[in-house]
Amino acid sequence: EMVSGKPAFGGKTKASMIAAILSSEPPPLSTVQPLAPPSLERVIKQCLAKDPDERWQSAGDIARELKWIADGGSQASAPAEIVPHRRKSQYLPWATAALGVALAILAVLLANRTPKPQPVIRSLILPEEGTTPLIVQDNAGPVMLAPDGSAVAYVATDAHGQILLWVRKLNEAHAQPVAGTDGGNFPFWSADSRAIGFFAGGKLKTTPVEGGSPSVVCDAPLGRGGTWNADGKILFAPTFESGLFQVASSGGTPQPVTKLDKSKHDSHRWPHFLPDGRHFLYLAITHNSPRDPNNGIYFASLDGKENRLLMQSDSQADYSSGYLLFLRDTALMAQPFNPKTGSLEGAPAPIAEQILLDAGTWRAALTSTEGGLLAYLSGGAAANQLTWYDRSGKNIGLAGDKTLNLNHVRISPDGLKIAAELGESLTDIWIYDAQRGVSTRFTFGPSSSISPVWSRDGKWIVYGSLYAHINIYRKSASGVGQAELLLEGSEKSVQNWPSDLSPDGRFLLYAAGDLVGAAQLWELPLSGDDRKPKPLMPSGFITMEARYSPDGHWIAYTSNESGKFEVYVMPSGGSAGKWQISSGGGQQPLWRRDAKELFYLSSDDKLISVPIKLNADSVQADAVRPLFSLANSILSVNGLVAPYDVTADGKRFVVVTIEQGRAFQLT
Repeated sequence: EMVSGKPAFGGKTKASMIAAILSSEPPPLSTVQPLAPPSLERVIKQCLAKDPDERWQSAGDIARELKWIADGGSQASAPAEIVPHRRKSQYLPWATAALGVALAILAVLLANRTPKPQPVIRSLILPEEGTTPLIVQDNAGPVMLAPDGSAVAYVATDAHGQILLWVRKLNEAHAQPVAGTDGGNFPFWSADSRAIGFFAGGKLKTTPVEGGSPSVVCDAPLGRGGTWNADGKILFAPTFESGLFQVASSGGTPQPVTKLDKSKHDSHRWPHFLPDGRHFLYLAITHNSPRDPNNGIYFASLDGKENRLLMQSDSQADYSSGYLLFLRDTALMAQPFNPKTGSLEGAPAPIAEQILLDAGTWRAALTSTEGGLLAYLSGGAAANQLTWYDRSGKNIGLAGDKTLNLNHVRISPDGLKIAAELGESLTDIWIYDAQRGVSTRFTFGPSSSISPVWSRDGKWIVYGSLYAHINIYRKSASGVGQAELLLEGSEKSVQNWPSDLSPDGRFLLYAAGDLVGAAQLWELPLSGDDRKPKPLMPSGFITMEARYSPDGHWIAYTSNESGKFEVYVMPSGGSAGKWQISSGGGQQPLWRRDAKELFYLSSDDKLISVPIKLNADSVQADAVRPLFSLANSILSVNGLVAPYDVTADGKRFVVVTIEQGRAFQLT
């Protein structure tokens, strides 16, 4: 700027200037200052090199080069026939300018040797009026910075309870919803900051930020993060139990990039491209052990030549300006990192404390740019809470303490106790006594216990236990005695999720197979000589979340046979016929004790009531009646969680709620 009279990089905003510095080259000095010696242009060009290794390595080197230019050495680098003879005084302006450049560079180098503390700009971004940011759990959209630092994207519900992506430009006062992103979660930006990728409706989608409609890229039933490089390739995790795949942002068939080693991991997630767009970071975990030594951040490449553990961790990492950013417990750490070789260099240093951590999805609420901009949410480990609501949606009290990773919740038949699975990652069944206000542990590992189901007399609890497969057990609700194995998992039916016990206790409904893409409902006899399970309704669709009617003659369940999940009712005796209850999407059906009302969750997270009349051979359903929004509850993820239950009289609901955006501070 001292030599040419204008900045090397231009931009109307700081963000656009940063983008220019990162992605473009300054114009040749000779085009703006023709009299500048070519050798000086070479010095300046080397100062502005993108790669630090290609820049001058010391102020002394620059000073010697500039002195040589001032002494007339620049003539040696110019063709003799086109450079006129100049008096020594003609070089004085360039020598003076060169000395100024040397002093400025020296000042920068000295400042880098003894860095001064830079102020941290703390900005509390409040939600738009009538909205609630969804930061944690499976329907979340943690704040993500655009690569050029111009905006953030996140997920929030609007005033009507609709889940949408929102974009807040950092030079504007308000965030705006992104049209067509209904139900979207886990957004990520394109490399040029012009588009956003996200997951919704079992698909990976992209949408332009400035106008336009979303496009479907490929299937992604339960996505766990994506990253988008400058070549238009998206690297993503299509489900919570898969490796990573790559696909063109324009669409196509995803190709596997990483392969799960089931002896170590059951999920690869939260990929993050490094600057070259070929290497990337990702988190590999096993759900069954939160402290497994193989859980950690891995360094890998698209061509498969690199794939190795960098460090043990229970949450993802980010990269920014030569540093690997990661959590140690809930403290944000930065460690020098070479993205070309994937090597850690130097010791880690703490940056901030109490970063928000969602143990349920193994994700820390942090995001950064290559230009050195960092944003994170405070709050520590995100907790769940059992909350009571009346039919109007009024909060009428809490049940138990806040806890991590609270999932299935079931009220006992007498309404006095609540069974739920909870734990950081390795979950157990706990029973909360509502009268005494005391929680008692019901299962004791060594594997995760999931999906508790009460018998209608309240004497037994059936639950799943995750070993290599999900086995189903029955145990006395008193906690006394050993658990009885009812069904053992196999390679064919790796996952067996208990759904309900018949009123007489003679049958168990459960979903077998991959709940993401191939679950089927089965009925297991629990008495007599023939205890062979039978498929409830063989089909090529997902069927799950089954509940017997109070008299046991009917079964409410969820199926995607229409192209989206809806709630149906069918006879329990195997007779033909079924009746669709929901409209526009529905899951998690529950009966009122007198069988005159059925509840379910709509696709936009509203609790719906449907008056029901059960005839001898048919079902008559009245118009649906929305009760209240459950947008602040954990998401109903294909039967993997049961986020609510209802009392026998249908007047009170217990809901697994989550700490959400209004309590979090974005820094």
